[in-house]
Amino acid sequence: MSLFRASSDPVRLQEWARNIKRDDRVLDNTCVVCSRHFDECYIQRTFKHVINEENVEFERERPPLIDDAVPTVFSDAPAYLTKPVPKKRKVRKIASNYVPRPKRKALRASTPDLELDEGIGQASEPSRRPFRNVPPPSAFCTTIVLTNDPGALCFGCHIRLETGEVLVVKHVTFTERSEPATPEQAETSLCRIYCRNVKVDEFFVANESDALAALKKADALLLCPACDIEPLKSGQCTKFGAAYNAHTCCVATAEGKQCMRCKYTRKLITNQMRRQKQQSKPKIRQRAARKSVQLF
Repeated sequence: MSLFRASSDPVRLQEWARNIKRDDRVLDNTCVVCSRHFDECYIQRTFKHVINEENVEFERERPPLIDDAVPTVFSDAPAYLTKPVPKKRKVRKIASNYVPRPKRKALRASTPDLELDEGIGQASEPSRRPFRNVPPPSAFCTTIVLTNDPGALCFGCHIRLETGEVLVVKHVTFTERSEPATPEQAETSLCRIYCRNVKVDEFFVANESDALAALKKADALLLCPACDIEPLKSGQCTKFGAAYNAHTCCVATAEGKQCMRCKYTRKLITNQMRRQKQQSKPKIRQRAARKSVQLF
């Protein structure tokens, strides 16, 4: 049986006093606590040495406590007042579990099989594009190869502005199905039609005749002529080239006329311009009246 003096650290002493609850006495650094109130993991009963790569232990005459020791065992107290000692994690020996990675062998200078495989892979990339033999529907439509998606086939219609900027007004893309559910679906490709960077239609095509019909459909689409007026406020419209469209413009219309959304936006802008002119007229009249008063 050993007696241990209370900790001189004020923070540790408060933890001791919190566990040893006595109304008749206040715990201070002059008090001593019996060893039976400490768990065995808190008491250092032996000296530990490493001799000839072996752990050797010698018993201590006066076993001390470790630095973070706290009394937690009270057999006479109720169970809810006794806090169990937190379990410590096992120390893993990483050095014994370490396995070096296998070394890679350098390729020889002459690897004809590898070069042949690479040539086959490069030659097969263009053949992955579906409907690569479909001709463009008109002279204004050209075939485009996308750098970020070389497996997709894209047809685009371009226009050139007065500033020299070239824009893609319409473009159609054909891509293979990523996860076909049936073998029949694996032979179909997804067709997307875009006008002014807005997706107008999306459907599946099975053969080259369907793909050509999709290209002709996109070529026959008539675009909305936009608002045909510059808005007063920034962010009121979407700009494409030199044209201003409503944010929710239908893009493609049946007869090539303005859609209802662009008509409403145009009317809204003209009303704002009219109000702005009416607000500026009283100021001009006031200035003219002031000048006439000054003359008299």
